[in-house]
Amino acid sequence: MKYMLFRSSVILSLIAFFPNCVWGLDSTANFLMDDNGRLLVLQIVGKGRRFTLSRGFPFIDKTRVLKVIDLHSGSEVKTYLPTVPGLMDNAYSLDGRHIVCNINASAESSAKGFTHELTVWDIKSGREEIFRRKGSSAGGWGPETSGVSADRKWILAKDHYKATLYSLQDDEQKSLEDGAEIFSARFSPTGSLYAYFRHNELVIGEPSTGEFQRIPLDLNGNRYSGISLSWSPSGQYISGILLSKTATGATGSGAIGLWGSKGNLVKIINPEVSVYPEWAPVWSLDENTISLVYLARYKENFEVHEIQVKSFSLSRTLLNQ
Repeated sequence: MKYMLFRSSVILSLIAFFPNCVWGLDSTANFLMDDNGRLLVLQIVGKGRRFTLSRGFPFIDKTRVLKVIDLHSGSEVKTYLPTVPGLMDNAYSLDGRHIVCNINASAESSAKGFTHELTVWDIKSGREEIFRRKGSSAGGWGPETSGVSADRKWILAKDHYKATLYSLQDDEQKSLEDGAEIFSARFSPTGSLYAYFRHNELVIGEPSTGEFQRIPLDLNGNRYSGISLSWSPSGQYISGILLSKTATGATGSGAIGLWGSKGNLVKIINPEVSVYPEWAPVWSLDENTISLVYLARYKENFEVHEIQVKSFSLSRTLLNQ
């Protein structure tokens, strides 16, 4: 009883002295290349949870919005306010024209059985598609977002315990063997294949047949762990951000892996720059270049390096602002 009274007094004291205390800062979710070749930032803006004396005591969820911002000019292109209540915690570009958003459901929705929601937003028209209970919970490298096929036939979601492949054509679902150990699940542009990282493996599978293959990430004498990946616009290649592991298990340098859609290794590129956080490589529409966005060491600014796919060379720094 004394403990409960003490805990309540602490909460009330915090509300009194810090009424606007919040969790969750503005965060950069991902980047995309639009049809005009512009590099755009997907920025999640808004506060997370705050103390309240009203309904929802002691906390209340605050809505987050997604802003699409031109990285070069800093101008805002579009803003998306989801109709699903909860906290948006991650987003990525599906095809340069649609954005997939993962939403941690509000307390009220959670009470109804909705824990993680998924929405697909059409940037041009503003149309919103909602897929209830098909969002993903946090992954090992940070917020995770379900993979969605461009034709909306398949969704690959994960939580803390399992990974589930949903067929939206016949409303069936199947648990995957790798369970909650998958990261950055993404479908090929045609939806015929999916890929994800599992620790030091790249896994490529066919959703229609259930067949899959594992590609070890022990390359060039280094053992890598995959963080995030992206498909090329044609579906011919998969690119992924890797972190090497030393013999003691410590994190070493970063690299960019490039594979064919059948799992054949094309190239490992060592750009000799920091590749953390885990933003996926961004392909140009003609597949000639891959843009790598990262935070400059000890700074709060972005740097964009462009990799020439044919020569596998790091060409130039495009931006430092």
